[in-house]
Formats: sequence, C-alpha cells, structure tokens
Amino acid sequence: MKERLRKARRICAVAGDLERLAAWRLAQARERLAALEERRAALLAFLAAPDGYADFFASATMRRLEGLERELAEARARLAQSQERRDAEKGRLRQAERRVGAAASAAARSEEAALLMEAIEAALQPREQGPGKSGGSV
Repeated sequence: MKERLRKARRICAVAGDLERLAAWRLAQARERLAALEERRAALLAFLAAPDGYADFFASATMRRLEGLERELAEARARLAQSQERRDAEKGRLRQAERRVGAAASAAARSEEAALLMEAIEAALQPREQGPGKSGGSV
C-alpha cells in the first residue's frame, strides 16, 4: 500500500509540473497575442493619421498589416491549443490528486487493519498466571 501511495504522489508531482508548464505556455501565448494586437493597432493608427506619410507608405504598411493578420490568426490558434493543453493537464492533475487521496485512504485502512489484528491476537493470547494461582476453582 505504501508503494502505491508513493507512486501516486510521484505521479501527482509530475502532473503538477506539467500543469504549471502548460499554464506558463498559455501565458506566453497570451502575451504574444497581445503584442501582435498592439502592433496591429499601431499600424492602423499610422494609416489613419492625417499627415501625408501614410499615403506614401500605404502599400508597404498594408503588406505589413496583411502579414500581421496572418501572424495574429496563427497566434490565436496557438492560444486555443495552449488553453486546451492546460485544461487537459489540469484534469490530469485533479485525477492524480484523487488517486493520491484514494491511495492514502487505502494505506490508512491497511495500517488500521494491521493494528486491529495485532490487538485481537494479543487479546487471544493466554495470559500468564501469577505464582500460586491455579487455573481451577478453589
């Protein structure tokens, strides 16, 4: 039972590490998406500016904007994948935690049963009688 509990705890620790890694990757994907959206907003603001430079750089800016839109689409897809992975790892972690709880309960029950058996065996052992006492009636 103790070996099962030890293995379950080890699995739970690994599942926790994997969940933290998935959460970190999700945070990175969110940061990347936010940075791309800021760049997009800056390009759109540049195109909308009333000065004459926007017309001069319009075609280059539009190409950059189109490339940025592709990057945004890819970043959104990666974000969705990261979210799915994080959810899956979180589920695995919860499952591992339940296994640890079940293994701990089983180990505790096994230990209690062993203690109970020892107490029963001790109670059934013939007791030594003191000197001068006999087993019969007087």
